[in-house]
Amino acid sequence: MERKNWLQEKIEKFADDPVYLTEMQILKFTEAVVRNMESNAIPRVELARKLGVSKAMVTKLLSGNPNMTMKTMVTLAHVLGCELDVDIHPWGFRRPELYICENKTYTEPVAASDLSNVARDPEVSDAAAA
Repeated sequence: MERKNWLQEKIEKFADDPVYLTEMQILKFTEAVVRNMESNAIPRVELARKLGVSKAMVTKLLSGNPNMTMKTMVTLAHVLGCELDVDIHPWGFRRPELYICENKTYTEPVAASDLSNVARDPEVSDAAAA
């Protein structure tokens, strides 16, 4: 029997904890904001100017502020020229995203580890192979 490491045990312990799940969503959102800023060469000072806040406030927001509201998330997305899309799906599944706008295409990055736990329907796989 393989012994789980400390981190794996903690993650499993909190897997159903709403506070933990909320923190994970805030982390995913802030990582998406930072990716957008990096890919569009938007410095924090520029984001602060667009939001009408200090650079220190932007740093606080991007460090995973636990008091981040939906309004703050929508505002951040909006000033970056994005839309916030909130979705729910069955536990263990993840819907890959493809965004299309005129002559631009963006595919949400999907790590291989994200796909390793996806439940697969043998009938669908067999039908696709046929």
